Amino acid sequence: MFNVSRRQRVGKLESAKLASTLLAFETDLAEHYSQISSYMRLLGMVPPSALPPRARVAIELPAAALSPYVGVYELTPGLELDVTLQNGALYIRSSISSAAVQLWPESNADFFAKVVDAQVTFVRDARGAVSGLVLRQYGRDRPAQKQRPLGVFAADTDVGRARGSVAYDREEQTYLVAGSGENMWDVRDDFHFVWKRVSGNFLLSTRARFIGAGVEEHRKIGWTIRPSLDPGSAHVTAALHGNGLMSLQFRRQAGAITEEEKSADSLPDVEAIIQLERRDGEYFMSVARAGDTLVTQRLAGVSLPDTVYVGLFVCSHNATVTERAIFSKVRIGTAPKRN
Repeated sequence: MFNVSRRQRVGKLESAKLASTLLAFETDLAEHYSQISSYMRLLGMVPPSALPPRARVAIELPAAALSPYVGVYELTPGLELDVTLQNGALYIRSSISSAAVQLWPESNADFFAKVVDAQVTFVRDARGAVSGLVLRQYGRDRPAQKQRPLGVFAADTDVGRARGSVAYDREEQTYLVAGSGENMWDVRDDFHFVWKRVSGNFLLSTRARFIGAGVEEHRKIGWTIRPSLDPGSAHVTAALHGNGLMSLQFRRQAGAITEEEKSADSLPDVEAIIQLERRDGEYFMSVARAGDTLVTQRLAGVSLPDTVYVGLFVCSHNATVTERAIFSKVRIGTAPKRN
């Protein structure tokens, strides 16, 4: 899964000569290990590779317990492990591999892979925040430090049957978010989500615009608030559509049908200001073209828990298409008092 300690020293396999050198090196290692194994057996010892792996039993953990582990961890400069949450399960992928491997929990912090003999233990700092991990493989423990969050956010995640990514520009403080997904509607949502967990009252604000003409007029970007990362989660969402429709969409409980209240403002082909506020159990969406007066609408009667996921999303409204949007002036703050 993560056979990287040697490969990282020889760079990318960009030539037949380099590949040949690597093959010779690996063959030499194998021959040396074969000799050592033979001597061990003559002495009545069992080589490490012949020891049976310890039986491991997976337990179930909710997505809320897994989400703090999502992020990028640096093993060595230029070599990273990307931990993601997909459909309620953790996956890990090294920066030199295209394949992600599922991690199965055996405790709240200890995980293992089934396809190879490798384990991961997540580490927390004195404040209880996840600060790193230890990769245990080939008889070695290799620590990796968790990298800085994505600006004001903690991580990004594919929700449902979607694929996406985010690029954060620290200089410009902008987020370039890409996402696919069949829709965010009816009883389930598929989208790419850049998020953090917050509690109490709050105000979310951004400027947002689509990149390019797009494929579907009902592709969506904006803010969403939800208690879980499940595709059928309850939610309150401020959604800007590709055709300019701005709407407050919500699902009152998990698995329920999505409802919608459309804004009087239409914002086609513009940079839009999108705000979504929670104030004492009520939700307020405020939208406008950049430079215009905000138009606000109120939503009551949707009950979400005190601690929720909040963040930016992109949904292409077409499972075979990836749409992109740029978000700037992103703020997550305390909700101001209302008259």
